[in-house]
Amino acid sequence: MKEVLRCPECLSHNIVYDNKRGDIICGNCGLIIDRIYEAPIKKAEHVQVHDRYLRRKYRKDITLIYRRISRYNLIVKPIVKNLRRGLKIRDDIASKIINGEEVKMVKTIVKVSFEEVLKNISSSQRETLHNIVTNVLNNYPRLASRTDRVKMALAQLLYDEVVMGRRASILKIARSFKVDPINLRRAYMQAKQYRKLQAEIRNTVLAIAGGN
Repeated sequence: MKEVLRCPECLSHNIVYDNKRGDIICGNCGLIIDRIYEAPIKKAEHVQVHDRYLRRKYRKDITLIYRRISRYNLIVKPIVKNLRRGLKIRDDIASKIINGEEVKMVKTIVKVSFEEVLKNISSSQRETLHNIVTNVLNNYPRLASRTDRVKMALAQLLYDEVVMGRRASILKIARSFKVDPINLRRAYMQAKQYRKLQAEIRNTVLAIAGGN
């Protein structure tokens, strides 16, 4: 009985003899099974055959990746874009949506924790801002009543202006600390009403520098 050649990769009997290149190729998955003789072929032709084989071999994985990217762009990205500052989609819910699982759109939006915001600030700068809040801003009732997040953003804004001598962008700092820029602007305008506040901030920063 004559032995029928088949592909070791996909077990297909669709075998093609390429006389031009001297190869025995699987017509199903593109695998080069054997080489009859060496033929002078261009490097680009080798790459083309190899790429075609890889695309067929990993077709399912590539399709899955493109589907996940498509679900993110169509579902998750528009939701994230329209969220208020300080909010985000829960990571586990976003992962389920991307993987094509059905989810209940209840309690999928959560607040970005203050700890996550502070991770983007160096420990020394975080300590400086904390001291400004504790030793200066909390001494003024109208400023002390603000949330910790707003007070830290305000401390950064005043630090840049008073200590560094630059006018920082309220919108930029509001984005960094995930606070409403309108609330931050109101807190800033209240802080500007206190004449001694700038001097107290300078003294606080100098005391921190002297202690180190």
